[in-house]
This record gives sequence, C-alpha cells and structure tokens, in this order.
Amino acid sequence: MKISAIARVRHDDRVDDGYEYLGNGPEATGNGAGWVMSGDLYARCTGCGSLMSLDPTEHDDCVCGAMNKDPDAARFGSTLGDAAIEVWDLSQTPAYLML
Repeated sequence: MKISAIARVRHDDRVDDGYEYLGNGPEATGNGAGWVMSGDLYARCTGCGSLMSLDPTEHDDCVCGAMNKDPDAARFGSTLGDAAIEVWDLSQTPAYLML
C-alpha cells in the first residue's frame, strides 16, 4: 500500500501540542456539506505546513499562497484541492497552559 503525500505530512510533528487532527477536507469540520468555520478549528496547508484559523471573521492566506480564506466573499479553499487541507481542533486547552 502506497502512503499518500498528505498522510506523510500529517505525521511530521510540525503541529503544536494541543491540536487534535480531525481529518482532511470539509467533512472534517462538521456535519453537512461545505466548510464549517469556527474559531476552534484550524486548517493546515499540506503544501507549506501553515496553520490558519477557521474563524469566520478573519482574512488569511498560507505562506505558499495555495490556501486562502476571504470571509467577505464567503470563500475558502486551496489551489491544491480540499483533500490538501488538514483540519485541526484546538478546543481543548493544552495541558502546559493549565499550570
């Protein structure tokens, strides 16, 4: 079985402690079709590894420019495709911040 480039990137430990990997693409953000935006969720570009908040009020681009979020136009996505967007949850406070 060949491991996809996306799977290899996901296991490289570039994401800080406290984030939980939920999956790739819009299905990982919740139930229903399309992307569910939330301040607790983060998108990670598999092209450059940038993390971007999915807060629905913030504009953002990843470092390589493949992933873009424009809340005014209600647009979010990646030129690499939805499967190239990892979804991470930071709704749990990391243990090191609870000291």
